Parts: sequence; structure tokens; C-alpha cells
Amino acid sequence: MSKVFCIILAFLISSSVFADWKIDVKSVYDGDTITADIHLGLQVVLANQKIRLLYIDAPEARGFFKKKGEKSREHLIGLLKDKEVYLSVDPKEKERDSFGRVLGILKVGDVVINSKMIEDGFAVPYKK
Repeated sequence: MSKVFCIILAFLISSSVFADWKIDVKSVYDGDTITADIHLGLQVVLANQKIRLLYIDAPEARGFFKKKGEKSREHLIGLLKDKEVYLSVDPKEKERDSFGRVLGILKVGDVVINSKMIEDGFAVPYKK
């Protein structure tokens, strides 16, 4: 199931309906939430934006699943550290969640980080 989900997600992300912005990752909260500066172009930057990775759910870095959450967080750090990271948003989805976080898809080169987290076993597909 998650393999099919990842393929569909990668296909959707490769379509032209998504806009890409370069981001500078400042911190990783857990396996599906980061803080970053979003470069909109023309030297316009949205600083210190919380970004929730769309379509995935990772264990929390605190609470009952703390150990799994910390491993998920460390894996995401490894995927993003010292890399050129881009953010895409899906126009079919809300721009922000109820906590005010930007809902987005992260890419490093041709790798869709959201899908990679699922493939590597550090997140599961998000169920609405």
C-alpha cells in the first residue's frame, strides 16, 4: 500500500501544478515538521516558517513514542542536512493547517522527501 502511495505522490509532485521555492532548513522538530526560511524570489523571504510535511504522519518526538519519534527526526535531519531543499505546495490542499504551519512537500534533487520518509519506514501515509 505505501509503495503505491509513494509512486502516486511522486507522480503528482512532478506535475506542473506545483510551485517550488528554495528553503533554508533552520531546525527539524520531528519526522514531519521543520522550521525554515522560504525564499519566494526577488529577495523576499518568509522567515522562520513552520512546515508540516503533507501526506505523511511520523511519530512525535515527545510522549509515548519518543524513541521512534527521535529516530524519525534524526532520519529527516540526515535527508536534509547540507542539501539544497525545495518546498512545493499542492493547490488542491489547504495552504496552512489549524496550527498555522505551511503544508508542503519537500524535495532534494529528484527525491521527494515526504515519500522517502515512508519508504524508509520512518513515517506512514497520513489518513484524514
